[in-house]
Amino acid sequence: MNDNDSEKAGRPAGVVARAHWSIFLPALAAALLWALVYLWADHWTPRLSAIASLALAVEALVVPVLILHAWGRSRVMGLRVGARGLEARTGFPRRKVIEVGAREIAELDFAQSPLQRRFGAGRLDIRTESGTRIRLDDLADAVAAAAAVRALMAAAHPSRAETDRNMLARGDGLQ
Repeated sequence: MNDNDSEKAGRPAGVVARAHWSIFLPALAAALLWALVYLWADHWTPRLSAIASLALAVEALVVPVLILHAWGRSRVMGLRVGARGLEARTGFPRRKVIEVGAREIAELDFAQSPLQRRFGAGRLDIRTESGTRIRLDDLADAVAAAAAVRALMAAAHPSRAETDRNMLARGDGLQ
């Protein structure tokens, strides 16, 4: 049975989410910060040579490593949600592929900062029954991915889904 058949049967369709471009923002912020430090030190009278040299060293050595690491994470990271479970890929330089069956998913946390909400990114934190934690930061289409995982959980644990709906109706703060 493929994911289109599962959608017709009332189960969640397959959703694939990859890394969002915002994964590069910390590296770009570091590059901008150290460029400003260099300009400040270079234009100070008398010139602050040691600080300017340090800023250039960081720009030349550390910032490229940060960008390379972000690029590697963006190439590896992803989430695929199907009718029977999910597959999460994380980790750079050591890649991890974690497959979780629908009944093994215990909890899902979804969060977005205001900036992530504006650009369509988010963070998913999935915990399994065995205690494994899968954290996917800077995920594109995070809202759709979270909805697909929640639908998968509801299909696998119908009694838990009913309890969650009752808690929401009472206003117990469950999201």
